[in-house]
Amino acid sequence: MKLAYLPLIIFSIFEYFILKLENKNKFVFVKAIEMYVIIISTAVLFYTYSGILGYNLLLADILTFIVAVIIGQYVSYQMLKNNINKSYYKPLGLILAFLLIFFITLLTFIQPQISLFISKG
Repeated sequence: MKLAYLPLIIFSIFEYFILKLENKNKFVFVKAIEMYVIIISTAVLFYTYSGILGYNLLLADILTFIVAVIIGQYVSYQMLKNNINKSYYKPLGLILAFLLIFFITLLTFIQPQISLFISKG
């Protein structure tokens, strides 16, 4: 799941300056939501397929991540396409993004003793 957020942040910075958006406040919010969608989709897809099979496959893991990124990009595109714009989008997007970064960093160093965080290798 850590594979998703850092490249997305870097790519989003480039997108922010390249895309000719009318309202860039919405962009920050949409990209924060995209981060959550990718991470949640990755977890759901991985645990669904590995739960059905009873084991995991490297190729399926890679495809799961690719599908999750596609889902996140699609959600992002659809949200950017609609004309709903609120003044609180940018601060809310920044809060959501920083919360995710904070918790991913925290959980990297202080790992809960649940199966999601136990290394299997």
